[in-house]
Amino acid sequence: MATRMRFAEVYEAGDAWLADCSAHPDLVRNAWELDKLALIATGEHWLATETALVTTMQALKPHP
Repeated sequence: MATRMRFAEVYEAGDAWLADCSAHPDLVRNAWELDKLALIATGEHWLATETALVTTMQALKPHP
């Protein structure tokens, strides 16, 4: 049985993945340490999340 990850571990794993999407992950992490925004270009990491706005809004609507 897999051990459930604590929220902090999941959060840190997400941060690591997102920073690694950048060509310069250390600069991203440094910006975050200073509570600043970091530019992370979209690319092959984001292909699964890209969609048209209309399609996204339709998916977010509750269905009876």
